[in-house]
Amino acid sequence: IQLPRPTYDGMYAISNNPYNAWQICNVNTIVAPWVNTTDHTGNNGYMLICNATGSPDIFYQKTYDVCAGTNCSFSIWATNICRLTNSCIIPIVQIDMVDPTTNQVLATTNSGNTLTSAFETQLNWKKLNLDFTVPAGLTKIKMVVRNLQFGNLGNDLALDDVAFSLCVPNSTITSAGFCLGSPATMQVNLQSGVFIIPEYQW
Repeated sequence: IQLPRPTYDGMYAISNNPYNAWQICNVNTIVAPWVNTTDHTGNNGYMLICNATGSPDIFYQKTYDVCAGTNCSFSIWATNICRLTNSCIIPIVQIDMVDPTTNQVLATTNSGNTLTSAFETQLNWKKLNLDFTVPAGLTKIKMVVRNLQFGNLGNDLALDDVAFSLCVPNSTITSAGFCLGSPATMQVNLQSGVFIIPEYQW
């Protein structure tokens, strides 16, 4: 699947290989500048391949229903798809948690210059994650993944394995011991502050 043609600035592709995503649109290119390899999990799955514009822009955004006071985590795997033999601008990826009503950025983190160029057949995947507590009064939040880098020579990347999850409370289980065929008593202590009224199931 190649949707749409990714090698033009500001375009993207859904592909299982950056090299193939380049070649399908540049049939006369002898050596593609993008790495010939698979997605983050290595199972020949698909990833989002982005040819960023020359100025900061948004790669991905999604709004989630949430409960105020809940601890959440948003993560994404990112990599530079330019081969080490090419002098490419290193992309900088930023994750923002945004109030969808006001568009105010409530929490943020970015990759800095850690998305270094890849080897011929191996990508240097980096996990970026943002942990946060949903502020009071919010029932929705928007997660935005954006590009902070300038320039068109390089600044090409892939994103994979987007995840949004609740942070489960730390728990401690204690017991006096177990005997086969006899009742057992266990005590569980859950860390406070993660859920207002936590529920669990054995």
